Amino acid sequence: DEDRKITEWNDSVAEITGWDRKEVIGKKLASMLADPSKTTVNTVSLPASFTRNVLSDGDHTYSEDLTILSKSGRELCLYTTFQQKRDTSGKNLGVQCSCKDVTTLRQAEEGKKAALQLLDAEKNLTEWLS
Repeated sequence: DEDRKITEWNDSVAEITGWDRKEVIGKKLASMLADPSKTTVNTVSLPASFTRNVLSDGDHTYSEDLTILSKSGRELCLYTTFQQKRDTSGKNLGVQCSCKDVTTLRQAEEGKKAALQLLDAEKNLTEWLS
């Protein structure tokens, strides 16, 4: 809603996060984030791009990775897309979010990045020693 409170929570998100619908309805989205300072979606302000792209007239979307805490305390990386909802008269009804769990993918990307850095360092050392 306009206060960034969760008003809907489907079974898929409940399964991913472990949080039941009754436990999250009415909570602010930021309260579920692992570290609210690492995202543009927070309780204080929204980025200009979000305001321009999602809250302006028309069907606009905004996406980013959000790291939230599952009910068990595990950090989950969810690729989240926000899309504004309007009624037939154009009245703002809020923002709909859809999420995809990309935790494993992001961990693999970080592992690949670290491995490539090690290979690069080894290559530089080998060249230096030759």
